Amino acid sequence: MGKQYDDFLSKDNFLLAYARVKTAPRNDYKEFYYRDFDAFEYFLDDNIAQLIHEIKEGIFAPTDCEKYYMPKKNNLARPITLLSLTDLIVYQAISNIIADKVFNKLSKYFNVHIYGNIFKTSNDPEPIFFFQKWKDQWKRYNNQKRIFYKNGYEFSADFDIASYYDTIDHSILFEILKEFNIDNQIISLLNTCLKAWTTTSSAKIYFTKSCGIPQGPISSSFFAELYLYKLDEEMRRMANVKYFRYADDISIMSRTEQECKKSIVYLDLLARDLSLIPQSEKIGVEHIVDIDKFLNRQLLRFSKIVNEHRKSGKLKSKTHKQLKQKIKQCLTERSIDKTLFRFSLYKLNKDDELKNLLLKNLDLCEWFYAGIIYYFNKYYPGDKDFMQQISSYLLGDTVLFQYNKSLLFKSYDHLPYNEEIFRTNFKNEQRFWIVQYHLVLWLTKCNKQQLAVETYDGNNYYVMREIDYIKSTLQTDQDAKKIFLEALISDENILISLHGLYLWFHFFNSNPVCEPKNGFSKRILKHIEADYFCHTMNMEYGLSVPSTLLNILNKDNRRFNELKEELRCFLVNRTINPSISLMALDLMHNILFDIIVENESLTPSDFGAGLGQLTTLLPITQQIFKCIHEMRNQKTWAHYKDKNGNPRVKISSREYKQLLEDNNLKDAYNEIFGYYD
Repeated sequence: MGKQYDDFLSKDNFLLAYARVKTAPRNDYKEFYYRDFDAFEYFLDDNIAQLIHEIKEGIFAPTDCEKYYMPKKNNLARPITLLSLTDLIVYQAISNIIADKVFNKLSKYFNVHIYGNIFKTSNDPEPIFFFQKWKDQWKRYNNQKRIFYKNGYEFSADFDIASYYDTIDHSILFEILKEFNIDNQIISLLNTCLKAWTTTSSAKIYFTKSCGIPQGPISSSFFAELYLYKLDEEMRRMANVKYFRYADDISIMSRTEQECKKSIVYLDLLARDLSLIPQSEKIGVEHIVDIDKFLNRQLLRFSKIVNEHRKSGKLKSKTHKQLKQKIKQCLTERSIDKTLFRFSLYKLNKDDELKNLLLKNLDLCEWFYAGIIYYFNKYYPGDKDFMQQISSYLLGDTVLFQYNKSLLFKSYDHLPYNEEIFRTNFKNEQRFWIVQYHLVLWLTKCNKQQLAVETYDGNNYYVMREIDYIKSTLQTDQDAKKIFLEALISDENILISLHGLYLWFHFFNSNPVCEPKNGFSKRILKHIEADYFCHTMNMEYGLSVPSTLLNILNKDNRRFNELKEELRCFLVNRTINPSISLMALDLMHNILFDIIVENESLTPSDFGAGLGQLTTLLPITQQIFKCIHEMRNQKTWAHYKDKNGNPRVKISSREYKQLLEDNNLKDAYNEIFGYYD
């Protein structure tokens, strides 16, 4: 391993990764992880050590992710991806190392051309925060535009990329990383992760994709920034224009309209070189007459409104009327200013006219339902008209955005229990699991926890986690509670198991009596550190490697590492390159044969010729190893001729599958392990 990969696998890097994940801005996304933070932190050192160990051993594999969908303009949806907490930490640990490596080259353009997602290194005075504060960056972004306007740059062009995160090409991203001399092992791990995170088991059309990064994690904002590095470099070379970028929002300023138009054409070509598609409806050239108006001084007015609201908890009558008038104008013209609405609904005073206006136009408010709920929660709790509207909404089957239903269950404090609403929404629809998740929390508020426990039969992790916590509190019989928590601890899912441990030690002082089934709980309870060979034998064949054999294997680390490498090569190539896989399998058997010969005082000999010595000792193993070895000699790259002297034909996928079906490897390994047990 190189120094960069060693740094990646350091405890300090993973602790920083965890800290950065935990200190990410508080939002709806982060709320899903609060319980996981508690459980993971309870044995933080053990869990970090296990995560690093699993990556070192090649045991780590990214888990299936969950997605939910937020409303966008024109009835489209924005997918938000929830990674498991362990995946999120690994993603951030990768980002940390790459950020440190690329910082010197990219940072010279910070606050000159690049204003959004200004990242930090691990040596920063406040390293636990991955990015600079966005509010400060937005001010700098606008101030720089003002400076260039005063220097004669009166034309502006905005350029936006359609579905940017979803269209980032993995191959291009990895080529960019290679140019920065990022370690190939880090790139390979990132590749494995991104492929796993591009889709989810709830997708109607399920394919692994080679494009897209998950929206939600702060690491994705970093990689989205890095992906545009080449485009930034090209645009900086353009004469007579000023280039700015805030995340994926690009602005050009020039002295003439023609120069702006030329820049758009060039940007279009560069974006397509990166497999990105411009969003044509958001691209245009504007002649700036008033820079303050152009930069939308309502942001400054918003700041004044915030200060006014903070002082007394409400707005002055004049300010309220002005803000309400803007809302009325938007609704009357059916032209919604998202920024205005999202801000205003949290600051406006109680106003019956405004209430009625909002009720009449709820269909226009799909993008900012959270603000609507906040306003009615604060000023019109239990309002009959609003209750009638949302009841129809929750009972309807034509709702465009299920996400908004989840917001009502989550945030509206005055929604009483209603059996019809419950039955309508507690359906096991994987794609809209977020409704069930918040419905479970709503049932808890309504003291109907038992209903959630008895009726949920899905397998969504986040819903199951909440129900497990409900069960742990409802269970009054201590023995029954122990059995329930021990079942959680024994779960193969890492986080379910960690939650079981967390709850166990919350309720009991003694250790649980159960057999842990994943590396994390095994480390915590049994102080066992599983290696790749033991882990794979268990996961692939359901077999446990006996300690006697494991002690023999550990006497020669170089040979044991070779054994693990051949096992890994066999499995990785099993479906994509049968010839390579078969050779690796045969080499693994050769190593096992040598170990058996040495420890049983048999006659050292060539593998193929000596296999007969196992006929009495391990007859099943001898027969299976022999069949595998003969096929390796006949149909792989090991020899260019078969036993008849003809040029060999490599084994096909169908033949290889049949070979493995006819020779059940589990029977051979079980016989060996039984002998040494």
